[in-house]
Amino acid sequence: MERKRWLVGIIVLLMLGQLTSITYAFAKNRKPCLQDVKFVPYKGKYPNNYVAYAKYSDPDGDIPSKIVIYADKACYPLGLVRIIKRPYPGVESFEAFYQAVIALPPGEHRYYFYAEDGRGKYDRNPRYGEVKSPFVGVWRQYNRAPTLKEGGLERQQGTDRDHFIYSVWYYDPEYYESPNRPPKEISVFVDGIKIPMKLHKGTANNGLYLADYAFPEEKLRAYQYENDEKDLKRHAYFFRAVDADGFCTYLPEDGYIRGPELSLVENHPPELSDPRIEPAIGSDNTTYSYYVTYEDEDDDPPAFIDCVINENVHKMKRLTGSKHKGIYYYRTKQFLGTTHHYYFQTQDGRMGEVRLPESGSFHGPVVVK
Repeated sequence: MERKRWLVGIIVLLMLGQLTSITYAFAKNRKPCLQDVKFVPYKGKYPNNYVAYAKYSDPDGDIPSKIVIYADKACYPLGLVRIIKRPYPGVESFEAFYQAVIALPPGEHRYYFYAEDGRGKYDRNPRYGEVKSPFVGVWRQYNRAPTLKEGGLERQQGTDRDHFIYSVWYYDPEYYESPNRPPKEISVFVDGIKIPMKLHKGTANNGLYLADYAFPEEKLRAYQYENDEKDLKRHAYFFRAVDADGFCTYLPEDGYIRGPELSLVENHPPELSDPRIEPAIGSDNTTYSYYVTYEDEDDDPPAFIDCVINENVHKMKRLTGSKHKGIYYYRTKQFLGTTHHYYFQTQDGRMGEVRLPESGSFHGPVVVK
């Protein structure tokens, strides 16, 4: 009986010992850690060297069986530089610094660090993806190109009377935090016409730019007459940015974006009425005022209104009313001679031209010495 108890005790002790060993083995195999990693300098030029640093630590005291940096998918092993902490009785952890000196070709590079503890555990920094850098130039430091994205139109259809809003987002990775290095140019080219864009929100090097554009009437009308088309749909645009260092980038990189689709709205020419001079008779020291009323059915303001006196053209100013429905005037007292003649002419900016009178001239003023 005592022998059986003794055998049972031995079996129990052996089982406890195996369980303890298994538990100890599982607790012992913990994940290592890669931290304080860096690959410097961030920017440089060829053929300078670049140094990869990493701090490796293992809570179980495991020395890395593999610690490397992958730069552009190529593997470079890191060498031990300094041990910070080594295992000793009562302390199991291990910490050390590692580094590698690497020569890189010109261009943009990507990297990540990787380490194994030799017992099935590993760590990666960053956990996923890759870090973009270093940036290596040929003769000078590498200038990362700015980017244009989300470029387009507020709407794709309209008429020749509408304004169209073009928008694009500009980002410069070199100077996005520097307000003192704004881009030299952000523009949209519409049918070959360069239109400067203005910052709407964000910062100069990381923001949204807008341009408000109305298609030139004379070009639209000329196109319609040449091609005998009512609808004008053949429009295109692209964006261009020039950063503080003079580097150009385009959206799209090649070609252009179609739009908008335009149709021409019928234009009504303006009307000129109520012409008069005040006073109608005076001396060569009298100030004479010329008046005419301008009115446009389409609410188009005049591109110009002229008073042509003795074949000399004089620009008129608005006296009362609105731009598209108001009285315009011109004042002068520079007259030589006794008889004079005049007429008015205007255009609405949409190829609607009017002359008053339609032919000939009005006579006046009468200048008495």
